[in-house]
Formats: sequence, structure tokens, C-alpha cells
Amino acid sequence: MFDLTKEESLAFAKSLVLHIQNYKRSPKDRPGWTSGNLNAIRSFAEARYPNVKSYLARKHARDGEMKDGEYLTFDYAAYIPNEGFLIFAESEFDNNSNESLQGDFEKLLYVRSACKVMMAWVSDSVHAERVAADLSKYARSVCREFSAGEVYVLYFSNWGSDMEEAVYYWQAPGDVNSCRAMNFQFDALSAMDA
Repeated sequence: MFDLTKEESLAFAKSLVLHIQNYKRSPKDRPGWTSGNLNAIRSFAEARYPNVKSYLARKHARDGEMKDGEYLTFDYAAYIPNEGFLIFAESEFDNNSNESLQGDFEKLLYVRSACKVMMAWVSDSVHAERVAADLSKYARSVCREFSAGEVYVLYFSNWGSDMEEAVYYWQAPGDVNSCRAMNFQFDALSAMDA
């Protein structure tokens, strides 16, 4: 995982949220909504880390936009060579059912990066609270292990509407540095061992 302390990961996530809130996104409709969200995240990563490799899902790229291709079916991924993944992001406009959000959100549970972002549209603050509670419950039901210090951001991107953009987060407990000191060494597996 990208080399940030627990405190640095949280500060990074908060800076990302502030950047998204201030990023000019238009138009409001699809696919502009998704492109605006993902480009906000990409611009943040590329401004902070000049050597970042950004992967934007082809289905979200328009003519003239970056078309690096989807990384493992994620809408956006930011990778720092020789350091690891910085951000994985999913953006889901259709939230009429929990299943549409849960499918994209679950992918974020099983990858390692300093920050994982789920962006969604909601109709009002009550809907945002309900979705946040539902996704929290869902995460507890499907995943038992998290990398220490990683931050999950649930960002309700409602630009173009009168509703304030609600944001929720969760940071996995534990000391990031305690997980790093491992000696990685492949051992041969012979036919006799199998």
C-alpha cells in the first residue's frame, strides 16, 4: 500500500474531499456527472503526485479525454510506481436499489490503497444517511479484514442541485507501520509439495 501513516492517510482523504467540493463540474446529467466526479479525483492525484499513473475507465472517457483504460474494472485508480495504489474510486449515479451501490462498493473493500472513494447521487440528506448506514452494514457483512489506516470516503455528489454534498468516511484502525516489515521471498513448489 502507498506509504502514508494513519494520520497522513486521513489528511490526504480530507484534502481530496475539499478538492472535489471546489472542482468545477458540469454538466449535471450523465455521463457528464460521472466524468466530472472522476476528473475531480484525477486532477487531485495528478496535482499532488506528478509521477502518478491514472487509470480511467474507458466507458467514462469522452473524445479528447484520457483513455488509459479501466484497472481491474474500477472507474478510477491512481498508482504511484514502486509505491503502490493511492486511490481507487467508484461512481454510481443509479441508486434506486442498494444492489447497484453495493456491487461497486464491495470492490473497494478488497483492494489496497490509502484512500477508497465511493461517489453516489442522493435525493436528500435523509437518503444520504440511509445509504451510509446501509453500506456500513453491508461492509460488515461481507468483509472482515481491512488494511490498517486505509480511509473509505462516501461522497454524495449532488452538484447542480440545491442539496449540500454530504460526505462520510471510515478509517480502518491500527498502525500502518506495523504491517510493513515482512520479508517477501518466493519458495519453489515442487510436484512433491503439491
